[in-house]
Amino acid sequence: MRKLATTLLGATAILAVSPQALADKPVSPTSVTIDQVNLGDVWSNIEVKVDHSDDRVNSVGASVGNSVTGLAEGPVSAKIDQQSTGAVETESYVWTGDVYYEVTSDSSAIANTSVISGQGGDVYADVTQSANGPVQAVNQLDAELTWSTSNQTTAASNVSEVNAADGTITTFQEQHADGTVFAYANSIVHDVDGFANNFATAAGNSATNRNQNSDSAYNGAIQTTADHTAITAVADADIGLTEEINNGASAAGNQLTAESSNAVVDIGSEGSETFQYNGTYVEADAFTEAGTFHVVANTFANGVGNSVSAHSFGGNTHVDNIQNNGGDVNSTVTLNATGFSGGAGVTTSSAIGNSISASATYGGLSGQTEQFNSGNTTARTTVNARNGATSSHLGSSVSSATAIGNAATFSTRANAGGS
Repeated sequence: MRKLATTLLGATAILAVSPQALADKPVSPTSVTIDQVNLGDVWSNIEVKVDHSDDRVNSVGASVGNSVTGLAEGPVSAKIDQQSTGAVETESYVWTGDVYYEVTSDSSAIANTSVISGQGGDVYADVTQSANGPVQAVNQLDAELTWSTSNQTTAASNVSEVNAADGTITTFQEQHADGTVFAYANSIVHDVDGFANNFATAAGNSATNRNQNSDSAYNGAIQTTADHTAITAVADADIGLTEEINNGASAAGNQLTAESSNAVVDIGSEGSETFQYNGTYVEADAFTEAGTFHVVANTFANGVGNSVSAHSFGGNTHVDNIQNNGGDVNSTVTLNATGFSGGAGVTTSSAIGNSISASATYGGLSGQTEQFNSGNTTARTTVNARNGATSSHLGSSVSSATAIGNAATFSTRANAGGS
């Protein structure tokens, strides 16, 4: 699944600590406590119309209920509490005529977002996020003639990210989402020389932890989405003539990602609990209408109730978690190829109730997981390369549809041991 964009605008707290001018002077610890409450609606709108540009057209629209950004050198201790109950919505429309280089449109709507980064010291982060209002991002891009186009649309209730380098890391992230989340990316491109990208990402709760060169890294998380709500991502692309098309939708109830380089990844141990419950309906839909493409038309839709991903490079990986999915998960992919194309049509849909993936490269691996799924999972893929009386053509076609209740994957590489 693509990484969530965390454009940090709106009600924002920013922490920046610079190193002392004298190299031999110790860096003082950074300790912060931040409480944020947003009760009102947050809305942004952007509209761009350009007939001609000799270079590029770039557009960014964002709405955020509560935002914290922390960057420090030396030891860091952060306690963050964010609550958002109002509606958070972003609307974006970009139309262009003849643009020489590129046309891009990035739109995001996030109820709560927190990013804490530390370098050269131990990092401790305790993050609590609660979102109770609807979140929606709608992004439409319409381009007549250009070299490349990119539509990136993100909607999420809660996003938390902790980064650390050259020190131990201890994180605990508690996230609760109770509201509809909707992301819609629509691209209409008539003639593009290079590639046309169109992506929609929707999530209830997302927590990401990254560390490098640390002796130890402990990650804990409790993530819950309420029953009888919906998390939906829709990617809709209509492309006339191009070399390459990439159109995809990703939707998740809860997702936890931990990555390390030359360091340990430890999820759910040392007193840190990792538990995920998804009660919401999750849906990812991707629709591609393709005229003529010469290389590839790649269309994908990924839906998951609960997801845990842990990987270490040069360190050990340990995972201990519980997942419970009670919501239905659906994914739908459709490719209509209406032109005479020599490229490959690649279509992939996947729907998973609970997913865990843990791996270690040049390190040991141990894991224990409990997965319970009571929701329905459905994946659909449709390819149509017929256009009535008009002849249509594909160089090749590769398609898949995968529906899984519970999935667990563990792997090691260049490593003699593991359990």
